[in-house]
Amino acid sequence: RPPRSTLFPYTTLFRSIDCMGSNSRIAWIDAWKGLLILLVVLGHVAGGMYHYAGEPARTVVRLIYKSIYLFHIPAFFFFSGWVQANRKSKERFIDFFCSRSRRLLIPYVFFGVGSALVFWGLLPILPILGNGSDAYYSSEYMYKFKWWQPIASLLYGSSWPDGLGFRFNSVLWFLPAMFSVQMIDRALIKFRRFDYLSLILCAIIGGVMRICVKTTLPWGLNIACVMLFYFVLGRILSQLSVSEYVPDWVALLLGWGGLIVLAWTWPHIHYREEFWGWYFYSLFTGSFGSVLSLWTVKRLANGLWRPAWAFVVSCGVLSIGIMLLHKFFVVFAQFI
Repeated sequence: RPPRSTLFPYTTLFRSIDCMGSNSRIAWIDAWKGLLILLVVLGHVAGGMYHYAGEPARTVVRLIYKSIYLFHIPAFFFFSGWVQANRKSKERFIDFFCSRSRRLLIPYVFFGVGSALVFWGLLPILPILGNGSDAYYSSEYMYKFKWWQPIASLLYGSSWPDGLGFRFNSVLWFLPAMFSVQMIDRALIKFRRFDYLSLILCAIIGGVMRICVKTTLPWGLNIACVMLFYFVLGRILSQLSVSEYVPDWVALLLGWGGLIVLAWTWPHIHYREEFWGWYFYSLFTGSFGSVLSLWTVKRLANGLWRPAWAFVVSCGVLSIGIMLLHKFFVVFAQFI
């Protein structure tokens, strides 16, 4: 019987998870996903605080924001590729489609419709709250809003072009984009023996998409074509026993310190908006940060305070819910 966390001794979630990974779930995989979702939340919190913090706190918050945005979303696709590498290669496409739909599209529809209903309910007061707090909900943006745009965005699977798009829950774009990446990768399963060539082609195609595509595409395809690089990279490295090599704490701290220095000295790079001149730099930081996150979790597995480890593991188990709900709390905090 797995030991309980001393933080939440009566929570069934913790009773069902063996924090050291001796049951059917692999704890460090959940912890890796938990670390990434916590970075997403921290990045959004830092992005909101940046507009209101005074100096020197503003500089610190800006540095945190830039450091996280160097790699946190690419790391999610890297993680997904790593995990998908262990799926049965002979699984039928329809079975794979159904399993991914249950995992990604059902939460997408459920939280998307729920978010739209909340948004419509708050619509009369959003411009009042948004002026002076969140520019996305200010009267300057809200006058462009049409009642049908949340529905159109949900069906489109991406922010509706030239409209309010996913402003009613801006993180919704992630699930269709992840679904598209996994479907593309699964459709090309016969070419996996050419993975290294595929990695180069993914980098080139992603760069071309950044130059040529100036609007959103259905089901996040403009983002998926870029993130497919990290997905394939994760799948490749999962077969090379990268997780078996875990640097010591000094090497890890130097690695994270290097990312922070890059964030401090180089221009801000957004995972969806950088220009061609910074594109290959973003591929490096995204890949490097993804591998660092993997090594960090492996190192923490043997040294983190047990309740803290249980908390990170649980965040991984609940990652989709946390991703799709946390924006409401961040926006609410900005309003007040």
